[in-house]
Amino acid sequence: MAEIACVIEIEKEHFRALFTLAYSISNANFDSTRYQRVTAPPRQSMKSKKAQKPFWLYDGSPDLAELIVDAATLTEGGYVIVIELTSGLTRLAATRHPGKYVTAWHQFVKRYGLPDISRMIISHPHLRYEAIKRGIAKSLAEYRDEELDVYRLPVDAVTKNAESVIEMLEGISGPGQVKKLAGKAK
Repeated sequence: MAEIACVIEIEKEHFRALFTLAYSISNANFDSTRYQRVTAPPRQSMKSKKAQKPFWLYDGSPDLAELIVDAATLTEGGYVIVIELTSGLTRLAATRHPGKYVTAWHQFVKRYGLPDISRMIISHPHLRYEAIKRGIAKSLAEYRDEELDVYRLPVDAVTKNAESVIEMLEGISGPGQVKKLAGKAK
């Protein structure tokens, strides 16, 4: 019983200290020169917001990708992934489940002695993620190593190429054109 009373007294002291702090801030003791006022950024149109959206959702270790990037739903599509292997080669992938892809690749590494993943760059979800990957692969065909299914280019060059392909394909099948195609099918 004495322990409970002690805990209650400690809680009362904490409450008094917080109340005193809040009261001193709300009264004349508040020094406004020490704090900077934060204002919301000006509103922007939807076009400018879409233009500012980065191409890549995740860039980092493959071990953390599953924690940060969830599996895409059927309505979201899937992800385009640019992978840097420990050998310095670059690989492309398209999947709805980046975490499962990493796990499967680790199994390939153990089984066949392939180079492990050192870095993953994951795009935002795209409905046409497979088409985007094929478009990137076509544009990088001259750098492809057929035997290893990798590209002999640095990751930065592949990501820049991927960004241009994504821009092109999103321009072809933007939201307005998808509606037109859907209207013609009816």
